[in-house]
Amino acid sequence: MENQILQFREELDEAKLYYQPSDEFDRTVKTRYEKMPADIFSTAEKAAKWVAGEIANEIKQKQKLGEMCVVGLATGATPLGVYSELIRLHKEEGLSFLNVV
Repeated sequence: MENQILQFREELDEAKLYYQPSDEFDRTVKTRYEKMPADIFSTAEKAAKWVAGEIANEIKQKQKLGEMCVVGLATGATPLGVYSELIRLHKEEGLSFLNVV
């Protein structure tokens, strides 16, 4: 059973069923009835890297302005990939959290 699940996941990854708008106009047309905008990634790791990158960019922008950056952290297992990527960005790329509260 577990083998079948893994095979199914691999087939989904290969099928490229994930939403990828070609430009901002395409995104607007396809999402005009959505209540909340969402981006869909092929893996949790890709999503975590993207979210961590967005957080890192916000931190850096606030640093340039000399402002504090308020970050709300969620609990549970879901955000662990994001936190791991933020740690990696700190250790390997020097992302500073001095202005983060």
